[in-house]
Amino acid sequence: MEIVKLTLGPYATHTYLVKEDDFCAVIDPEINDGEIIAVLGQRGWALTDILITHAHFDHVRGVNGLPAATLRIHEADAPYLLPRNEELGMPFLKEEAITRPVVPFKNGGKIGPFTVLHMPGHSPGSAVFVAPGHVFSGDSMFVHGVPALDFVLSDRGAYMGSLQAARALDQNARLHAGHGGEGLVRDGIPVWV
Repeated sequence: MEIVKLTLGPYATHTYLVKEDDFCAVIDPEINDGEIIAVLGQRGWALTDILITHAHFDHVRGVNGLPAATLRIHEADAPYLLPRNEELGMPFLKEEAITRPVVPFKNGGKIGPFTVLHMPGHSPGSAVFVAPGHVFSGDSMFVHGVPALDFVLSDRGAYMGSLQAARALDQNARLHAGHGGEGLVRDGIPVWV
């Protein structure tokens, strides 16, 4: 598996490009000035999928600028794709609507080399993408930190359950978070859980 990490936008969101065999995905495309397309072109990669860990604006604003590919998000967050920011407690954001069709996924679904793990808490449909040796967590898990749980649709109880589920993951897999540093999965589970 080949992985390229780009840190984009005013919130320093990590966008990942992942390639394995004929599968090529962008995970959480933040707004950018062509950096994602430039990397795809430099490497000769043809985008097949756009994977969204959750529907918050800083993880989806780059979708419209990408080439044709299948847009995938957990079914519980699909209704909240832009511009539904008022329902997410962010009415001040005025973003361009995402116009491409969405293919929702569920817990346990398979997408290319990934298995989806639904990890509600930060948002109702927060999900992580798990492949051998790698976990792409969006804002569900951070290295030595916890996600914001004060959004309108955040749920602290669901988050605690999600962390318990994360204990079943390979604790030595690389944790590729949506913000901040990288480490291992065990670094993304607080010791008090």
